[in-house]
Amino acid sequence: MRKKIAALAIAGGALMALAGPVSSAQAAPSGQCDTWSDSNTFGAGRCNSAGSWVRAVATCNNGAVVIGAEVPATSTSYVYCAGKGGLRPGSGAYFTR
Repeated sequence: MRKKIAALAIAGGALMALAGPVSSAQAAPSGQCDTWSDSNTFGAGRCNSAGSWVRAVATCNNGAVVIGAEVPATSTSYVYCAGKGGLRPGSGAYFTR
């Protein structure tokens, strides 16, 4: 079980490094997605030409890496850090395919 958790944490960190943080809540330019966040939640979606699918990723204040569901790019993928110390500021990111 610990190996699986460690592998997920490493994979999540790699995804965050590749995706880069996004913080604009304005209309997404071509190839980007809209993002939204509050103290516990990060969401990404409604993408413009960024791919068919989107997945949100973030780090919580307790160090947990949370990975949202992969959803159609016209929808929104969310991650939740409630019960994990809240969302670490600036840690929200997304990737598309």
